[in-house]
Amino acid sequence: MKPSQPLDPSLIRRAHDQFLSSGNAPRGLVPDYIQNSWARSHGAGVDADQVREIGRLSPTALREAEDRLHNLVEEASPVMDRLHREISGTGSVVLLCGPDGLILRSVGDPEFLQRADRVALAPGVCWGEQEKGTNAIGTAIVEQKPVIVFAAQHYVQTHHFLTCSAAPILDPLGRVTGVLDITGDYRSHQTHTMALVKMSAQIVERQLFRRHFRDQVVLRFHPQLPYLGSIYDAQVAFSEDGRQLSANGAARELLAPLAALGCDFDTLFGLQLTEALPTMRNGDSGMGEFVLPDGTRVF
Repeated sequence: MKPSQPLDPSLIRRAHDQFLSSGNAPRGLVPDYIQNSWARSHGAGVDADQVREIGRLSPTALREAEDRLHNLVEEASPVMDRLHREISGTGSVVLLCGPDGLILRSVGDPEFLQRADRVALAPGVCWGEQEKGTNAIGTAIVEQKPVIVFAAQHYVQTHHFLTCSAAPILDPLGRVTGVLDITGDYRSHQTHTMALVKMSAQIVERQLFRRHFRDQVVLRFHPQLPYLGSIYDAQVAFSEDGRQLSANGAARELLAPLAALGCDFDTLFGLQLTEALPTMRNGDSGMGEFVLPDGTRVF
């Protein structure tokens, strides 16, 4: 299915029904990631007619889960609140989940929160694919990329009134550490929702990166000066002797052609980090223009 193609709930329902009866859906009616997720859900024994709630944690167990993911919850909470303000009045809920799909926190319009709670879309419930079948939270974790699950694209039929847009949140080492999701009634689906979710997930990732490497040297750069300091700039953490420790997604993409050369500071910028550190630490902005080994100019 092409991203620009309008979503037709009746055609999606037909594809869902055919999959349940034959194990295959007509080509082009749902994206490949949806059909692949349906197959995983079927293989995991998820009941498409499931109506019962599965495993809501006790308040104590939920607090323990939040404590284990303290950094994620602390960095994501203000981002969620801001995101909720941006979508206020749309009848939606913003959800933060752990790396297994466990809902940790939710903020949203009170009326929809009540409807969401009826299908256990609430803190303390795990929405991994093996528990809830195809849904944006669980499917984003498996696919490790942002996904939309619309109406009957959900495997479980009681979830067909939902539309969900979710983006995984990666930790500073590139592993899924959480998921940010916006869920609402599919009839109020907004095309820009996914962009808001992705941008918000990038903000959380950026904050987690800074927190993790607060005692190390973190260099920010971008080929276009206006993007420097934005959520789109590349961030690389170095030890004080110039060894690369980690890079965020933007940096990994930008530096991918140089991976074979190695991406330590001296290889990338042609000087030792120890030479640059005194200038940076004496109050200089540290901003300059450099040429990477492949000829890319960055600020």
